[in-house]
Amino acid sequence: MNVIVITPPKCIPKETLVIKSLFDSGLQTLHLRKPGLKPDGFKRILDDIPQKYHSKIMLHSCHEVSKEYAVKGLHYPSAIRPPTPINHLEDSLLQQSTSFHTLEEVLREGGWGEGLSYAFLSPIFNSISKQGYLAAAFEEMQLEQAVRKSSVPVIALGGVSVDKIPFLHRMGFSGIATIGTIWESVDPVASFEALQSECCKLAV
Repeated sequence: MNVIVITPPKCIPKETLVIKSLFDSGLQTLHLRKPGLKPDGFKRILDDIPQKYHSKIMLHSCHEVSKEYAVKGLHYPSAIRPPTPINHLEDSLLQQSTSFHTLEEVLREGGWGEGLSYAFLSPIFNSISKQGYLAAAFEEMQLEQAVRKSSVPVIALGGVSVDKIPFLHRMGFSGIATIGTIWESVDPVASFEALQSECCKLAV
C-alpha cells in the first residue's frame, strides 16, 4: 500500500522544510493542495523544495505550472474533472488523479479512461483535519466490492490513522492518503514513518 501525503490547504510555518524531511524519509507522492493560491504561490513553494523531489509532487490546481516544473502529475478535484474517457495527456508523461465521494463513481460503467492513474475515495472515516467532515455511510461489503472492482486503483482518504490501515488493506485499497495525521502531529515525519511502516508490513 502506498502512503500519499496531502498538504494543508493554507501555508504553515516551515511547511517546505517538513515536506523535504518527508521526502528524505521515503515519501513517494505529495499532493500540493492550496485552494485559492495563484500560480506564483505554487512556484514559490516548488522553488523551496529541492528540484530532485519535484517529480514526486501532484498539483491540485494551477496546472499550468507543470509546464515550467517537472512535477509528477495533475490532480482533478471532482468539480474540474475532465470529461471521460480521461486519456493520457498528449506529449506528456504526467500522471492524472481525481477524487471520488460515492461508490457509484468508483464503479462507473465503462471506467474512467486509461489516462487516470488513481483516485481518492473519501471520507472513509471521520476527518481529522476538517472538523465536522464525517465518514460517508459506506456499507462494508459494498465498499470492498466497489474498491476491488474499480477500473482504477483506489486510495483511502479521510481520518486515516495507523490503526485503520489493516482494515483498509482488507478492503482492497491500493494506498492511503492523509492530511491531519501528518500536519496536526507534533512530529509529522514520525507520523509518516509509522504509517509507512504499517503499510510495508501488510505488503509482505
